[in-house]
Amino acid sequence: MLKRSTLSPTHLLKTLKFPNKTLNPFCTSNANDPRNPVNETRSDSETDWVGLLKHFDIEQLSKSLNRITPFQLQKLLNLPLDASTSLELFDWAKTQKVAHNVFYEMLQRGIGPDVFSFAIVIKALCSVNEVDSACKLLKDMTRHGCVPNAVVYQTLMHALCKFDRVDDALNLFEQMNLMGCTPDVETFNDVIHGLCRAKRIHEAAKLVDRMLLRGFKPNDLTYGFLIHGLCRTGQVEEARALLSKVPEPNSFMFNMLIDGFVIKGMFDEGKAVVSDNMFRNGCQPDIHTYNTLIRGLCKDGRLVSARELIKEMTLKGCEPNTVTYTILIDGFCKKQRLEEAGKVMREMSEKGIHLNTVGYNSIIHALCKVQNISEALNLFHDMRDQGCKPDNYTFNSLIFGLCDVDDMESALRMFQDMVLEGVVPDTVTYNTLIHSFLKQGAIHEAFKLVNDMLFRGCPLDEITYNESMFDDAYLLLNRGVAFVPNDVTWQRTLISLNSVEESPKIMSRFDS
Repeated sequence: MLKRSTLSPTHLLKTLKFPNKTLNPFCTSNANDPRNPVNETRSDSETDWVGLLKHFDIEQLSKSLNRITPFQLQKLLNLPLDASTSLELFDWAKTQKVAHNVFYEMLQRGIGPDVFSFAIVIKALCSVNEVDSACKLLKDMTRHGCVPNAVVYQTLMHALCKFDRVDDALNLFEQMNLMGCTPDVETFNDVIHGLCRAKRIHEAAKLVDRMLLRGFKPNDLTYGFLIHGLCRTGQVEEARALLSKVPEPNSFMFNMLIDGFVIKGMFDEGKAVVSDNMFRNGCQPDIHTYNTLIRGLCKDGRLVSARELIKEMTLKGCEPNTVTYTILIDGFCKKQRLEEAGKVMREMSEKGIHLNTVGYNSIIHALCKVQNISEALNLFHDMRDQGCKPDNYTFNSLIFGLCDVDDMESALRMFQDMVLEGVVPDTVTYNTLIHSFLKQGAIHEAFKLVNDMLFRGCPLDEITYNESMFDDAYLLLNRGVAFVPNDVTWQRTLISLNSVEESPKIMSRFDS
């Protein structure tokens, strides 16, 4: 048995490279044969390595350090290395999907697994989103004589909460306690976060009580998860009460509370948090604080006040960023105050700040609504020149604008450009085009788009059915998918029937 190397796995591979390039990795000669010319220049230990490594290309393996294949890793683990060095190699490859299979290969070779080796594989599986396989491996641990430790449970619970499987995480949490493993603050936080994401705030609060009974002190993350969860569920007063009990609140917590008030339309209460709470606790408003307040003012249509707040934040040494100006531009665009939006754009340009996709989309959409298509297209080309990638909202706005001015040829070209750029059309895209074609009496073109929707797996909704059934209900129902009609669907379907005989056929479609 070779002694455990003090080198890392990467260094180990480097030591396997020999200066003599005459070695053929596919050579079938006996490496232990004294007549072999290789033995004339190498020590006995080197000769042993040649025999062990002759079945694969060391040069190729050494170049694949960042992406080792299962075959290559298995070959390495077949070397006469002690268990600890084998585990080091396995740890090195743990972030790859080969981990699971190679681990079981190690078990078959008789390498006795320990908790450390199981923890490595479970972490590897979780890192590549194979959480079910990791949970299965947990069950296999006892069969191989290993008792899971706190690290194993923590790894699994973190992964389960990440994928919103909080009930599974809670089961593991209880199992962890039964096995005598003590959870730490991070473990509690993972489950509390999962519960808050699932809007199960009451259960999360109970878990905090269990923390306190165990003698653990909730940290900033614990309070942050709870405050964010309460604000998400609209319980902003409860969030404010909790924040008042936090020993050392920070700006991040106050920002979440302010955002909660603004989302509920309680701007004045949100602003009062700054003056009544933040300053008193030694916290200064930052860019996120101001952006949240500016968003609240724009949401209420108080655009002049939003402008004044930007001046105020600048005087206090907090410079507005792209998000700040984008919020203001969006506010002006929603009120169709495009001249003021243009001024904000020029102000951004003077400061060397560039618009992002959201900012461009706001202005393009506003221009299309007032049928200023040429200016919208100019801005679209400018957006591309600036390296800003258009998205669904960009293309949908332009397609709507072109359809609104009955330029269906350009609308279809824009639709084709959308697909060519890798932006997937959604139901809004298709409904806009279908509505415009039906308005022009181009039934054939409309149904071609319906076929394309179904081919691409894009779901038909009420708008698709209601628009299309006005002209040919039976044909669309023959091509459609499962759908629950509304009152408009019924009315338009009955109006569009050409004969009474067709009524039972249509009715049977809806009943199915």
